[in-house]
Amino acid sequence: MAGSSDSSHLMHIEKLEGAHNFAVWQKQCYNILLQKKQAKPIKAKGVKPADVEQDDWDELNELARSTMSYLSLMLCCLT
Repeated sequence: MAGSSDSSHLMHIEKLEGAHNFAVWQKQCYNILLQKKQAKPIKAKGVKPADVEQDDWDELNELARSTMSYLSLMLCCLT
């Protein structure tokens, strides 16, 4: 799933510096999850919707967590 277009999004994400920029950072990360169609676990606050199969939910949740881990790693390496 990772490609050259993924890294271009990183230029628009501020490094999390603490409480003073958390809201901006959170919104930027959420927008990436939206673009990758991985925001459902966040929107559902971790509660699986009844119309989603457990395996599909687990995979989507894992993809979203992986994306956030990737973003965190890339932001650490850019600074």
